[in-house]
Amino acid sequence: MVQPIIIRYRWTADDWLTSQHYHFHDICRPIYRFGLNFISAMIFLGGCGYLASGSVFIGICFFIISIYWFFIRKFEFRRAAYRRFGKPSNSNVEMEWEITSEQVIMRNSVSYREDAWRMFKRMAVTPKGVLLYYHTLTFIWLPLHGFSSEADFERFLEFAKRKISKIYRVN
Repeated sequence: MVQPIIIRYRWTADDWLTSQHYHFHDICRPIYRFGLNFISAMIFLGGCGYLASGSVFIGICFFIISIYWFFIRKFEFRRAAYRRFGKPSNSNVEMEWEITSEQVIMRNSVSYREDAWRMFKRMAVTPKGVLLYYHTLTFIWLPLHGFSSEADFERFLEFAKRKISKIYRVN
């Protein structure tokens, strides 16, 4: 690769939430997500059954657990992210990534980091960007809007396919 690929974007709470969403969908397969939702639905129905049979305390507890799982959890997660990014040190940091044939370089106002390509074990391609994984839980988020053009994004994907052996597509 002759010319390095430069990725620039402002790191915001929305970027973090998007990366966490795709990370969860990458590590938690659909059958497990279905299972969690099924169990939560059974807890809800069990709570309704307990309420109907007269065991009010257990029924209300089951009902609260299922309401939390289906409705409140994602809003609580989003609120916590916006609170964290509301602090001056975390919000709106200008990120710059330079992708070369030998390494991935990250620069921002707070830090500088160089990683060789062999550090990345796998890559997940999403509709809104790319997750580069050091291991299962540590990743780098490269959003699509950070690339200067769609051609640069495609060029990055072609290059990364030669460097990283495990590549997944996440929807």
